[in-house]
Amino acid sequence: MSKGSDSVLLSAQHLLSCNKKGQRGCNGGYLDRAWLFMRKFGLVDEKCYPWKGMHDQCKLQKRTNLEVAGCDPPANPLRKELYKVGPAYRLGNETDIMIEILTSGPVQATMKVYQDFFSYESGIYKHTPIAELYESGYHSVRIIGWGEDISRDNGLPIKYWLVVNSWGHQWGENGLFRIRRGINECDIESFVVAVWAKTV
Repeated sequence: MSKGSDSVLLSAQHLLSCNKKGQRGCNGGYLDRAWLFMRKFGLVDEKCYPWKGMHDQCKLQKRTNLEVAGCDPPANPLRKELYKVGPAYRLGNETDIMIEILTSGPVQATMKVYQDFFSYESGIYKHTPIAELYESGYHSVRIIGWGEDISRDNGLPIKYWLVVNSWGHQWGENGLFRIRRGINECDIESFVVAVWAKTV
């Protein structure tokens, strides 16, 4: 997201606790409002506002800076404001998603969730036909890479996305999952967005 100029882990708790307009915390919300909050107000780093895993009272004023927020000084001494992003932009296809990850880092995707996804443990996920009867809504995830694996059934390569979920390290492949790539499995390639970090 920062094109290599800053390497900062942003605080998910800051976003969860302080971005309340029309949002429902851990019960869901709207991606565009989250991106707008980060664009307009910015976020502190994870160390400054650590993850609690629950929706709590916001401990920061919307219009603040890193010093007032009590954060450690940033690596760039010129930086005073919180870490902000530019406008989010949409990626239209598999190739665009791959290029964005390669050149700028992870992207955000929204995917349809079926009941069999909750019990995923390992391998390349593709929902079963019967699971279509039990759709559970949509879920936001982070695509961090891609690859291919060989099918045990026919020996042919199967393309996949490597994705970070938000359900903890005990779920899936240490908090990650692989999902079929190039076939828009679970609509994962339908709504993919990226942003550029605003630099000082």
